[in-house]
Amino acid sequence: MERQVLLTNWSKQADGAALFTLALIVGGTCLTIVLAIAGRVLIYYDLSKRRRVERELLAERDRQELILRTVPVVMYSARPSGDFGALWVSENIEALTGFSSRLFLDDPSLWALRFHPHDRERALMEFEKLPEEGTLATEYCGQTRRGAYY
Repeated sequence: MERQVLLTNWSKQADGAALFTLALIVGGTCLTIVLAIAGRVLIYYDLSKRRRVERELLAERDRQELILRTVPVVMYSARPSGDFGALWVSENIEALTGFSSRLFLDDPSLWALRFHPHDRERALMEFEKLPEEGTLATEYCGQTRRGAYY
C-alpha cells in the first residue's frame, strides 16, 4: 500500500511537472509570437518613417536642383588651398558662361583666369583667407566664353 501511495504521489508530481513544463512552453511560445509581432510592427514603423523622410529629402533636393538650374548664379565648392580649383559646380554654369562644368573641374585655373579685372584682386585675397577661416562666401563677376561678363 505504501508503494502505491508513493507511486501515486510521484505520478501526481510528474503530472504537475509536465503541466508546468507545458505551461512554460505555451507561455514562451506566446511570448515569442507577441515579441515577434511587436518587433515586426516596430520595424514596419521605422521603415515607413525612413521612407517618408527619404521622400521628403528627395523632394527637397529636387527643389534645390530646380533653383540652382534656374537662378542666374553659379554655385560651387572648391579646394580649400593651393589652386582653389572646383570640386563641384552647379549645372547652370554652362548656360551662364558657355563653359561646361566638366571643363571647370578638369582645369583648376579656369575660374581664376575668368575673373573680371575689377574683382580679381579682391576675390583672390578672399580666397587666400580660406584656410584660416574654413569657409568663404563671396561674389565676383566672371567672363563668359564669348568675352562678356556675368
